[in-house]
Amino acid sequence: MQNTTRFASGRDRDLVCLGRLAVDLYAQQLGAPLEDAASFAKYLGGSSANIAFGAARLGLKSAMLSRVGDEQMGRFLLNTLSAEGCDVSQVRVDPERLTALTLLGIKDRDTFPCCSTAKTAPTWRSASRTSTRTSSPAARPC
Repeated sequence: MQNTTRFASGRDRDLVCLGRLAVDLYAQQLGAPLEDAASFAKYLGGSSANIAFGAARLGLKSAMLSRVGDEQMGRFLLNTLSAEGCDVSQVRVDPERLTALTLLGIKDRDTFPCCSTAKTAPTWRSASRTSTRTSSPAARPC
């Protein structure tokens, strides 16, 4: 697919996405409450990350600006974005934090997602290293 979007000449990037970069773990059992889920599938998560991924897939020169932990899930996210052609050079790998994870259940094939629970590490850290900010959206029951 040829990119016909017109951007100012000389730009290194068409799009830079700033925001949440996390792992979404979807229950494989449709309709099951999360407490009954036996297995999960792992996907790239975060709206900003999905936009960067999709833009790269469409041929734009996209980049992601975020933070992940220095562990397996952080590497999964970096590899997933990089494999699609998204620049991850500005994603900070933080040895003091874990990569954010979100558990999601799906009610049926027509409902997306049904419920979620998140106990995640913060994507961003404030100027203070003693910040207690967390990211924890309210869970919705299936």
